[in-house]
Amino acid sequence: MTNQDTLYDCDILIKNKIKYPCISVIVPVYNQSRAGFLVPCLDSLLAQTLKDIEIICIDDSSEDDSLNVLLDYAKKHPSFTVVKMKENSRQGTARNRGIDLAKGKYIAFVDSDDMISSNYFEQLYHVAEETHSDAVEASFQYIDENGNTFGSISKPHENKAHALDHASREHLILSHGMIWSYLFSSSLFKENDIRFPEKIRYEDTPTLIRLFFKINRIASCSKSVYGYRQSKSSTMATTPNDTKAIKERLAAAKMILENSKEDGVYSSYQDVLDYYFLKVYLINTLYIISENDNSSETLNNMDFRRLSLYCKNHIPNVIRNPFIRQMSFRQRLSTIIAIRSPNLYLSLRKVISHIGRRRKSN
Repeated sequence: MTNQDTLYDCDILIKNKIKYPCISVIVPVYNQSRAGFLVPCLDSLLAQTLKDIEIICIDDSSEDDSLNVLLDYAKKHPSFTVVKMKENSRQGTARNRGIDLAKGKYIAFVDSDDMISSNYFEQLYHVAEETHSDAVEASFQYIDENGNTFGSISKPHENKAHALDHASREHLILSHGMIWSYLFSSSLFKENDIRFPEKIRYEDTPTLIRLFFKINRIASCSKSVYGYRQSKSSTMATTPNDTKAIKERLAAAKMILENSKEDGVYSSYQDVLDYYFLKVYLINTLYIISENDNSSETLNNMDFRRLSLYCKNHIPNVIRNPFIRQMSFRQRLSTIIAIRSPNLYLSLRKVISHIGRRRKSN
């Protein structure tokens, strides 16, 4: 598959002039100019101490002034490439077009409402080169809508470079960061033809799990800090009130199991992948719904019988799963209830939440 084969749905408006970049930074953009987040993001990229980077910005048919902002930056700075999607196709599609255009030895992703420290890429690049790692994980910290940091810095779980064996890969699957908190060797994407699911939300985790099975050596860099903005319009913030988002979240979860079977790794990692699907996606998604004030409306729009049937057919031996068996009795029971009857699980969650609120008020 050539680059040009995949660019039928977008237009390259300006190409960067960086011939041999160390890192290709891919930035999907949609309506961030109106919110005031785009310029701080672009400025943080321009402030990088590592200069041999290309910045590939893909405007996903923004309805505000985002594209003009990107063009203005690209005219002034030779490291910018600006691509315009012909129609809104969501973040995964935009990232894929960026991957197809990337020339760097490494690839990184930055969301257009986030910010990074000035030495972010220099530190990650040096660690990757010195340790010969396929991926390097950075630290991150939350920032609010005004750009102020809050909370402690979340540092990578591992402190040194290491080769991935079966046990460490399982640990990585269960404790990984976000797609934007890693620097990846571009060969992981291009030699293995790994791309993001297109036109849905929650496209990052299925891709990240696929990458973990191709990474041979991984490192971390606590000195590089990614500023992850928490805003009212973020995907996680809007999920509880959006039935379509919940359906897409569960669809992305199914992709993890289906991709691992297609890639021939499911049988070797079945226990951890089944547990990941049940705990991180099924239980957490139901919990998100239960905390939503409009959960009854969400329930009416969800076909939980089909979801329950999927779990029974694809994950039949839940009780024997070693990760499930390590749970407390209460956690195991709630997991089984969630699989057998999601509606019953949600009803019980509502009762527990109500009792908890009454106790606090008293």
